[in-house]
Amino acid sequence: MESESTAAIHYTPVGLIKRLLVVIYDAFLLAGTLVFVSFALVVVGMRPESPLFVLNLPILVGVSFFLYGWVWTHGGQSLGMRAWRVKLIADDGRAVGWNLALLRFIYAFLQWLVILSLVYVWIRHWYAGVGLIAALIFIGLAFSLRHPQKLMLHDWLSRTRLVNLPKKS
Repeated sequence: MESESTAAIHYTPVGLIKRLLVVIYDAFLLAGTLVFVSFALVVVGMRPESPLFVLNLPILVGVSFFLYGWVWTHGGQSLGMRAWRVKLIADDGRAVGWNLALLRFIYAFLQWLVILSLVYVWIRHWYAGVGLIAALIFIGLAFSLRHPQKLMLHDWLSRTRLVNLPKKS
């Protein structure tokens, strides 16, 4: 039996295109879940005129974390990751615990928050937004393409990595 710390050595890192395919696949699952939760919040009375409406966004972010945190800590694979034979592991090859899952979620969430904010700036003031978005995308892609393990910034910061799983024979 191989040790947990050497398990990552046998895996190949996940490339950018495959990462994007996983994100797109998982985005449908996340969107469906958030639509269902939003509907449930409206049913229980959390409408815009309700004083509790300010809790909607934190609830939706919490549900998103719980969804990803659960699958990352229970097998290391979301539905999209299973479809593309990708797994999330810690840098040392071990399974990801809740602490690393939280770090990964926060860094990835902040990254998406910055990207979506820049998209908003681009829509409102295209000349400023285009340069900022291009710079951010270039920095992220350059980091991933130049990193020996093809890590994204949130992988590196959270000490986690995506790896390709071998094909089943």
